[in-house]
Amino acid sequence: MAAPRWFHKALQADVYQLLWEREPSFDVEHVGTDSSAYKWIKNHAAPITPRGDTMLGTGLLDWDSHVKAMQVRWLLKYLDASTSTWKLILDCWLARTSLGRAAILSSIPAKALTKSMRGNIALPQFWGQALEALHELALTQTSLSKDGMLSQPIWDNRHHPPPKIPPLFRDRWESLQVTVVHNTFSDRVGARHYTKEENQAYIDTDLDHHYFQNKKINNERFLDSWEIITQHCDTKIVPFQSTKHNKPPPPARGCPEHIQITTDGEYILYFEGLPYKATQNTIGELTVGEALEATPNNIDPSPPTRWGKGYKGPRRESFPLPDEYALDANDTPLDQITVKMLTPCA
Repeated sequence: MAAPRWFHKALQADVYQLLWEREPSFDVEHVGTDSSAYKWIKNHAAPITPRGDTMLGTGLLDWDSHVKAMQVRWLLKYLDASTSTWKLILDCWLARTSLGRAAILSSIPAKALTKSMRGNIALPQFWGQALEALHELALTQTSLSKDGMLSQPIWDNRHHPPPKIPPLFRDRWESLQVTVVHNTFSDRVGARHYTKEENQAYIDTDLDHHYFQNKKINNERFLDSWEIITQHCDTKIVPFQSTKHNKPPPPARGCPEHIQITTDGEYILYFEGLPYKATQNTIGELTVGEALEATPNNIDPSPPTRWGKGYKGPRRESFPLPDEYALDANDTPLDQITVKMLTPCA
């Protein structure tokens, strides 16, 4: 629950009373305490010994920034690998687009994500304020791997504008689950993007493929827009310089040698070269399950995404990858950033 603004002002007023008055006194009948004492340090939020500066301060915590940092930290928890009921409820607002929960770090405006649903069910103010605080911070890319490139959003990317195609065509491609760069690539050996013919065969399975959103659609023009999308991915998003990551091997209870994920979302652990089915607890950690006779034949070519101590889907489908992004000028990975680190940025 978001505390009202008057509460924050009253809290700061009481803190200033303790800080500046020689003999602090508080009136229980009043909300907040006014202080007439002379504030002989103007920049009260400056650190006592700031680096590279001679100005002294009291080292007082900037309360407004601290509140924003706590709110942003909760949104990062929303993105982690844990499973909680509150996330499912929050999904009704923040995960309404094709990007799912990753929409909070996209270019979609906060108002579009937090608007009331049918029946005037409003999102609690805490989350609306948290989303606005998050959008005030820059999403910086600290490195980019092949999987990181494949997980990039096509449509609402903070760093790249969307392909220039009619809105109706975009909505239809999104309905066909073309949302990230990975969705444009074919799994056929030696192939790159899906061909126009493959897309034609795919949409032909829809009996009403000549209509979308109750509007008649020109299938030839729609299929021609595929080339615009793939060219956009090739020229705007795909070019990258692969960087090596020093992230430690994914830990799990029992220290497996290797972890894989199937296309069905099941995790496989390996001990001494033998595969075991893994079970996942509520915070996303993996534990050893039943032994398997052989490795499943539906292993995803992309390794699982590690977020903190847990795992959440293949890396090529898990934007943002926590080890490749940071907030503002802080280089700390998203899954390791704390409220203390966020406070100076907020």
